[in-house]
Amino acid sequence: MLWSYWTRQDILFVDCSANLNADSTKDCLISGKGGVLCTVDGKTGTLIWELTKSTVPNLIDIYSAQYISDLDGDGFNEILIAHTSDQSGHLIILSGRGGELIGQLHSPDKEGLFTAPRVLVTKDGSYSVIFATGAFDSPGAIYSVPLTSIAKSQSMVDSGIYKIWQGPLGVSSGFVIADMTGDGYDDVIFTTGSSLMVLNSDNFTVHWNVSSYRGADTTQKFQISVGPSLAYYDGDNIPDLLVTHSVGSSFPTYYYSQTWVASGKNGEQLLLEPLMGSSDMNAPGISISFTGKGNDMFLFWVSSCNVPATQMKMSYSFVKGSSMQDKANADLCKLRFNKTLELQLFALNQHIEPPGFQLYSSGIYWDIEHNNSSVPTYKDVKRPSLEWSEGGSEPFNQVTIKRPKYLPYPPKGADENMDAFPQYPEMQVENTRNDVFPINVNLGDSALDYSLQEPPLRGMKMDSVLDGRNERRTLRSAQDEGPRTLPRASATATLAKPLETSGIDVVFATHWETPAANVRIVTAIEELCIKNRIEAAKIASELDDLNVEVVEETAARECLPQYNDEDSDAGQLTVYRFGFKCQCSNLRNGEVCSQPLPISHQSFPHRATEVYFKARH
Repeated sequence: MLWSYWTRQDILFVDCSANLNADSTKDCLISGKGGVLCTVDGKTGTLIWELTKSTVPNLIDIYSAQYISDLDGDGFNEILIAHTSDQSGHLIILSGRGGELIGQLHSPDKEGLFTAPRVLVTKDGSYSVIFATGAFDSPGAIYSVPLTSIAKSQSMVDSGIYKIWQGPLGVSSGFVIADMTGDGYDDVIFTTGSSLMVLNSDNFTVHWNVSSYRGADTTQKFQISVGPSLAYYDGDNIPDLLVTHSVGSSFPTYYYSQTWVASGKNGEQLLLEPLMGSSDMNAPGISISFTGKGNDMFLFWVSSCNVPATQMKMSYSFVKGSSMQDKANADLCKLRFNKTLELQLFALNQHIEPPGFQLYSSGIYWDIEHNNSSVPTYKDVKRPSLEWSEGGSEPFNQVTIKRPKYLPYPPKGADENMDAFPQYPEMQVENTRNDVFPINVNLGDSALDYSLQEPPLRGMKMDSVLDGRNERRTLRSAQDEGPRTLPRASATATLAKPLETSGIDVVFATHWETPAANVRIVTAIEELCIKNRIEAAKIASELDDLNVEVVEETAARECLPQYNDEDSDAGQLTVYRFGFKCQCSNLRNGEVCSQPLPISHQSFPHRATEVYFKARH
């Protein structure tokens, strides 16, 4: 392990894409619950600066932060933040160098901001910030405001803020930014309830909106809980989207999930059938960009109970009194089907038959992930291999696509440094308002000594290389014959420079945890059993309200299976790094084997707070 850094509360966002102390390593911006907001040296893991914990007790105190370009001309990136407390919501800009307040703006009606904001370049060359109010289960809206208005702490009246969308439910999985109309300007992709929507950034009208795949069971309730992934899947110049619907009564009582690919042009389904999985929610996916059109791959997670689809679709409910935490951590495969949950990572493009090529399975790596007595050597890891002929396969989707042709990189006219931040014009920041949100910063050991060091050059490119091929960190030892465990993938995968000479590396982490003890569900058959026993008791004698409750409890004990699980907080994290290369056979005359693009030209290599899809031309 290179380093570790502990925070006082849960971390929600980590952005390691900028350098703040003029060394040779990019530094990490960390934000989350309990007022956690700090920057950490990317090389040593020591604190650069952190926001002082508020002295006002708050039940809600959440920060979602991301780097943006330099605004004040000091040569260092600034930080754009959405903050929500019990009292109000704010958009805040801090100096990346030392954490000083540059500017801020109250949210409309001081509503909470639970989604990270995004910066858009408008057609007149100015910069606007897109942000959302509301939550996934309450009404919400999306607003646009000039970046300069936040930097100058302008009042709501003078800020130029305006509402671009509103709905009965808020944004459920954050924004993804990509050019979906082909006009060269980024548009806004988001999910709300069961809907996947695209807003045209030209006038923020709805470009298209789909609420489910074609042929979906309209009697069921659908919810999109994780953000879509983007890739050039079908061979045109508009990125397509891989999206997962959870199907069930309401969070977290989902029966199953269905993953499908939506055309970026109109939202039409591109797979013959959606891919079914269990109801367990995993991290959103990423994609791998390849040379040639229509060769990109989605990398996505699927959890499975390994039972027929007809069984997966059977309804269930939790017994009365189950806590939300127990529901979210229940071993539903065991409770519903007496099966073991399997976590899988797939790679899918139009040339590979769905569900795709399996890169990882928790069943295959179970021994490695549960043997915490030693770090496995590199040879212990089974290396998946994929042989795919660009010229010898037809697309596995519903549209007719011309055979891909070789497309060299970088694209004509493309910026060599596709990871560079846009350069904003320097702003004269004047902040004379008295009602600003208080910002107090503690400087850490790795803070920059401004008097001794020169700021880095603007536009400096600093590549990040992950060291180590398989790193494991034990959270707590698991017993040889301990309780059941649940495999989880709560952190998104990321792409990295290959440790070998070609290809691309895929880095991801999985962990296992013990399920909630003694949580119970009621299946349709068990519910019928309980109902029949209650009806029989009512026929036998008249029951008042108190006796009905006693009969219900007795019927539940008689109809539901009994378990004696023990609570445990054991768990273990395993970090994987796979080298990914493709081989081709049966190439036709003039065809070239498609290969992953270099990391600097990958369109969607990670899911950090900067969720932007880099277009290829």
